[in-house]
Amino acid sequence: AERKARALAELELALRSADKPEAVEQAVLQFVAARLGVSGAGFSRRDAVEGLSRARAPQSVVEQSEAFLRECERARYLGGSIAADAARTVARAIDEATHSTALARERSAA
Repeated sequence: AERKARALAELELALRSADKPEAVEQAVLQFVAARLGVSGAGFSRRDAVEGLSRARAPQSVVEQSEAFLRECERARYLGGSIAADAARTVARAIDEATHSTALARERSAA
């Protein structure tokens, strides 16, 4: 539960030093993994999208997340940058979308 709560703060810290698209992408993937309560090791865009769908995040949030992560991949391969603010926007949407599922899971586990 603590890891989920810390996820946004940790993302914020990671974004401060993320100067390359892959660093931003990695920070967001780690954030999604933390919000879903799964290991971030080897966590991919597909894992994030499938995990958010399984967590019943609204389709708009799933699509927004996938589009953002695809943008990170594109920037990584073709060059370019990803704004940290764009990552924050996606993260806030994911945070809200996964808040109730995280709470429900914790209640049922208690």
